Amino acid sequence: AALDEVEGLVSLCEGHLAHEDRFMHPPLRARSPGQVAAFDAEHAAQAADIAALRRRIRMLRRATADHAGHLHALYLALSTYVAGQMVHMAEEETRLTEALWAHFSEDEIAGIEAALVASIEPGERAVLGDWMLRACHYGERLQLLRGMREGMPEAAFSALLDGLAGRLPATEVERLRLALDDMPRMEAA
Repeated sequence: AALDEVEGLVSLCEGHLAHEDRFMHPPLRARSPGQVAAFDAEHAAQAADIAALRRRIRMLRRATADHAGHLHALYLALSTYVAGQMVHMAEEETRLTEALWAHFSEDEIAGIEAALVASIEPGERAVLGDWMLRACHYGERLQLLRGMREGMPEAAFSALLDGLAGRLPATEVERLRLALDDMPRMEAA
């Protein structure tokens, strides 16, 4: 089960790289090539790290002995990878975000984001949405849920809210339900 969790995390990280490489870097490269070059190199290194993590996972799945040694090696490799990712993402959130603001209009940025979000497969979207919802503070969480509710069938949205039970404090889920009940759904035009 732990290997499945690690493999899921690695897949999400791989998807994150692919989405940025497809949707964020090309427009930035066109308008501000110097800002993206270092991140392109880091993405190539991260792809190699992801491949190494996948090899370690496969090795552990086949291992018949020395699980402890292989698990410890995976733990260290994953810890190093995650630490590097945190630094990388912090730099992206500052340097690349500033480059986006400097070289693109709000509408252009919204278009890039919309294209990226639309490309995310439903299974990946559900996992990312769950992580985002649990990581936000109440106000951000409510805003995200309001937007999600407008773009989802009622049954799917209800299932999403039900899925938050047990992942967030019960009082928080109830507070969200009450706030969402106070806001009617938008009618289709």
